[in-house]
Amino acid sequence: LMFMPELLRAYGPSVSLASIAPGTAAATMHYFDVEGMGCEACEVHVRSVIERSSGVVSADVDFEAGTAAVLAAEDWGFDPERIRAILKKDYYDWAPADDAGAGGAG
Repeated sequence: LMFMPELLRAYGPSVSLASIAPGTAAATMHYFDVEGMGCEACEVHVRSVIERSSGVVSADVDFEAGTAAVLAAEDWGFDPERIRAILKKDYYDWAPADDAGAGGAG
């Protein structure tokens, strides 16, 4: 691994480092209420945690509304409780949204 930076520099952007992402055909939308976000930086952090989680295709987080909409593929290991545990360590909490108008909890 010590020579990896030199290889990346030598081959530049032509080297594909894309990760494998779950397909969207069987993905479903899940809605969550997120407590503890007070600013844009909180929103970015929460989105980052969610998007790095297994099975997550995309996430839309809104700190002002205190919500997160997550497009996830269950067959790729999407686990809302695992995400909740990670966010809890950073003093955020999330739970499935009760608002049926937002699509309800997936």
